[in-house]
Amino acid sequence: YQDTGLTNGVAYYYVVAATNANGAGALSAECTAMPQASGLPAGWASGDIGISKVWSGDAGDVGFAGSTSASAGTYNLTGSGIDIWGTADSFQYAWRGVLGDCTIIARVVSQQNSDPWAKAGLMIRESLQFDSVNAVAAVTPQNGTLFSYRATTSGTSSSSGSSGAAPYWLKLVRSGSTFTGYRGSNTNSWSVIGSTTLAMATNTFIGLAVTAHNNLLTSASVFDNMSVVCQPPAAPAGLSATLSNLQVALQWPVVEAAASYNVKRSTTNNGPYTLVASGLVTTNYLDSAVAAGTTYYYVVSAVNVNGEGANSAQASASVHNPPELTVVPTPDRSGLTIAWPGWANSFTLWAATNLAPPVLWSPVTNAVVPGDPLTVTLPVSGSSRFFRLVSSP
Repeated sequence: YQDTGLTNGVAYYYVVAATNANGAGALSAECTAMPQASGLPAGWASGDIGISKVWSGDAGDVGFAGSTSASAGTYNLTGSGIDIWGTADSFQYAWRGVLGDCTIIARVVSQQNSDPWAKAGLMIRESLQFDSVNAVAAVTPQNGTLFSYRATTSGTSSSSGSSGAAPYWLKLVRSGSTFTGYRGSNTNSWSVIGSTTLAMATNTFIGLAVTAHNNLLTSASVFDNMSVVCQPPAAPAGLSATLSNLQVALQWPVVEAAASYNVKRSTTNNGPYTLVASGLVTTNYLDSAVAAGTTYYYVVSAVNVNGEGANSAQASASVHNPPELTVVPTPDRSGLTIAWPGWANSFTLWAATNLAPPVLWSPVTNAVVPGDPLTVTLPVSGSSRFFRLVSSP
């Protein structure tokens, strides 16, 4: 029995009773356990893969519960299970999600010999189901290194083998639909164990795998120097920054495979930038926390399960002080020319005949002459008039 959903650092106490047709027997002596945090990096998880599913004497039956812990770059995996093979796998897995092409490298420092075909290695797996499509590069205690794969869900497995035993380096690479396993005594000398083409989904799980090849036993393996390299999303192209209603409106095109976007800002050309918004799922952002008289510089980056991509090219916008009106008579003194800065083209001109409350403001409907400045010419009315600019919503 495997008890799940527990809280790390809390002690749990257990007893067991046997039952038959006559009822339940006496309770066993009590035992206790306190689960601890695994120490895995952020974004990583671990657990046993497999269920009871007989396949020609093989099975996806995990047997004893496995475990994973990590500290200072060393990963300790203990796994039971019958095998990673046939149509069903049973093993301990430490994984993270990835998207598309990726490479994982690690050294298998040591491997417990629970069976000549016990396996400790690297895996890329389409799902966490026991019968998933997968590719594996692994070492065994007595049968060298191997590259194995399952091309279809619930399909049979195939493999190729080579020499090597722990301590030993392994590398597993996905490039498109091509999966290749490597072995080496160091990271400067790689030899191909095997390679295949798999129609695996773009979103997959990558990580460390251990099976005892005997679900009545467990096998402990130690890994270090693990690295996972995946292609992050591309930098957004065509970022634009537009001043609108004393706010800066940002917009950029969709980035393929992006799950979200981060917006960064600086008041200095070319940074350094400060994060102002993260986890955006749309391709626009309205920055209202701006101050008049300041120029802001922006970049945007795309994020997915592989990490954060590069920053976009910079875009900038200057937040002006509130626009000022100027009023001058026309040369023939028959009218008034009212002007305001060309950048304030989102403002409209309003007029009132007096400022006694309640002030009745009305929009000026005369044509605005484009340019810098923007101008409106009104005939002289013979009475006082007051003007103001109102930002359009």
